[in-house]
Amino acid sequence: MKLMNNIHLRFFVISLLLITLLVSLAIGETFIAYILIVAILLDGYFMWGYLKNRKDLNEMLHSLRFFRETKKTQKILVHHDSSYSELILELNHLFEAYESITIEKKIQAERSKQLLSNLSHDIRTPLTSIIGYVDALNDGVITDEEELHEFFGILSMKSKNLKYLTDQIFNIARIDAEDVMMNFEYLELNEFLRNVMIDFIPQFEKYHIEFVNEIKESRFMVYGDRVALTRVFQNILKNAIQHGKDGKTIGVRTRIENTYYRVIIWDKGKGIPKDKQKHVFERLFKVDDARKFGASNSGLGMSIAKKLVLKHNGRIDLRSQENQLTEFFVELPILEELNI
Repeated sequence: MKLMNNIHLRFFVISLLLITLLVSLAIGETFIAYILIVAILLDGYFMWGYLKNRKDLNEMLHSLRFFRETKKTQKILVHHDSSYSELILELNHLFEAYESITIEKKIQAERSKQLLSNLSHDIRTPLTSIIGYVDALNDGVITDEEELHEFFGILSMKSKNLKYLTDQIFNIARIDAEDVMMNFEYLELNEFLRNVMIDFIPQFEKYHIEFVNEIKESRFMVYGDRVALTRVFQNILKNAIQHGKDGKTIGVRTRIENTYYRVIIWDKGKGIPKDKQKHVFERLFKVDDARKFGASNSGLGMSIAKKLVLKHNGRIDLRSQENQLTEFFVELPILEELNI
């Protein structure tokens, strides 16, 4: 209504000016006629600009109402000479952000469904085996002492795997819920890495793996949570042993990249197909039955590692050539070099 009143008023003014112009021309007042012509042109120009801007405003209002009623976005055409061009651009950016969030939510919902499906399978499989072995023992099917010892060993292994899987699920749920208490402290990273590596020497020996230690002698400080970073490097190393042990060589290399300290854990195992590499840090992602990423085949180890690295303002990535070399990179911000 207000718009129509403004338009009617402007038309009335222009009509009045035109009538006055005709009268001026009729009585020979050319100077006044020139002034009236300029006034008419100016008023017409302003009315044209007003109508054009009002059209843009109506498009914005229509798009917003459409979004409110349908939860669907409708982009607005930007006229760069419009008074509302910046506002229209910001609205379009807002719609794009909403679309991205909507798409991400759909992806997350699908992943959650897949997660539940995979977890059901991963938990049911060892649990069924445990029940089967327990029933066999309870029914007295196994009486030979050597077979009993073997059964108890299998039960112990299956139980530990099941516990590890539930622990991983619990850990990632806590990280998602921001329920993990991070106790940050100053750590000398190279010495910290050496201590993590020591725990894996028995596994290197067990699988006859040559361990190549290329951790620098220089000392650099980082600010991190000792438990979280231990879990990060343990998960990557377990993954390297599990899937790279056939290559018989695993190594750890460190170097400085600008203000980041880069830790590279590599193996010469089967490797990861190029089209699968971008999915490695997704929950329960498995390239195939032969290579399942994540500690102890849970498919959660790499996802946990990435989340914990991000909490340290760091970065984690990988590079792999099948049957040649697989490298996982962890980058952490450097605080300072210790000249000791």
